[in-house]
Amino acid sequence: MNRPDTPSTTGQPPLATVHRPPSTINRNALRLIVEPIAIAIVLAMVARSVFHMYTIPSASMAPTLQIGDHIIVTPYRVPFLADRPERGDVIVFHSPLNPEELLVKRVVAVPGDLLDTRGGRVRIGAHPR
Repeated sequence: MNRPDTPSTTGQPPLATVHRPPSTINRNALRLIVEPIAIAIVLAMVARSVFHMYTIPSASMAPTLQIGDHIIVTPYRVPFLADRPERGDVIVFHSPLNPEELLVKRVVAVPGDLLDTRGGRVRIGAHPR
């Protein structure tokens, strides 16, 4: 490979070396640093508005969720996933007694199910769960 300052053996003139002004180099280096940081900040802001993160405060959902576990929740219904909560889903909602308090619970029945509790066990219809 020929260097730009040596004569070419093919008879073609040597390639010219491109010298960029220092301000262009600094601008490109700055862009390489700032652009990914700006993209990360925008993505974090979008994620914070679309998803909410909660910490489990009590052992009411043990052993599935332990005290201090973190969960990520969509604060709205996602129409293409499910129209209504289904049996087994974990939901977050405001307490009817204290609207400031959020509760994390599992759906054990859906409309139309007949519930019964015997001996500390929940029964749906005649089937123990």
